[in-house]
Amino acid sequence: MILNFSQGWIEIVGVSSAEEIKAIRLAALRALPGHGAHPQRVSSWRIERGTRSEPQILDYPEWSLTTVCCDFELTEPEWRRLLRAICQRLLLHNGYIGLHAVVARLSGQVFAIAGSYGTGKSSIGAHLCERGGELLAGDFAAIGRPQDALGAVFVSGTRPVLVRTEGNDSAIHDTQRCLTGMAAAVGEPEKLTALLYLESNQRGVNRVQTQLPQVSRRTINDLYLNASTGFDQALERFLFPLAILNPANDQRTRFALVERLVNEVRVTRARGTSQYLADLITGIADD
Repeated sequence: MILNFSQGWIEIVGVSSAEEIKAIRLAALRALPGHGAHPQRVSSWRIERGTRSEPQILDYPEWSLTTVCCDFELTEPEWRRLLRAICQRLLLHNGYIGLHAVVARLSGQVFAIAGSYGTGKSSIGAHLCERGGELLAGDFAAIGRPQDALGAVFVSGTRPVLVRTEGNDSAIHDTQRCLTGMAAAVGEPEKLTALLYLESNQRGVNRVQTQLPQVSRRTINDLYLNASTGFDQALERFLFPLAILNPANDQRTRFALVERLVNEVRVTRARGTSQYLADLITGIADD
């Protein structure tokens, strides 16, 4: 099985169960930016499934190979976590970072809205959509600076699917809007106008800190942690923290890419209601 995405492909061998194949395909849709498109790069990774009574994961980065040994089928969430971690490695190899972010185009400008789980990224994206914006990524975005680009660009992301569920947040009109991550086809890279970093889950107080002329070390560190999404979880049945797939050399390279990114794009650190933060982005777009 070959899983194409914008920056390469992942080959999976040794899986014969129809249910597990279905789980892999669903996981790829939710984990890989630009899944299904013709890769822009030739980077690849191989995941081999083996049978063993004692669950074990063996990683061979020098051969771009990860072996998963167990006598049970992996679930969709387990495959999603594993694929996201492998995807991060391939993105890094090509000089990109993968941000846990919603990306939207408004008035011809592209904004990345990054933050941890529960900070309101999806609700802000929904507000921007209602104002005529176009959602480009719903959960995960590949961002970087190609050699021929004049600044940071958004390359691809997981496709935003807008859904509604009942909620009690009056700031979003008694409805909770969220974007589920389904992979998008890749278009041309688009120049990134601004990056909004959301502070963790503090919607009661509105606050904005434009990071000019220099981005604070705190914000750089937070963006690095965000760019390490995929390594912050574990495959519990294997007793395998995915951080093992993020060696020290990769960490240093990823941090350097984050430092380069913040020097090439306007960065704002903020917290507040989704309505307030959507107003903030609209104001930047109208400048």
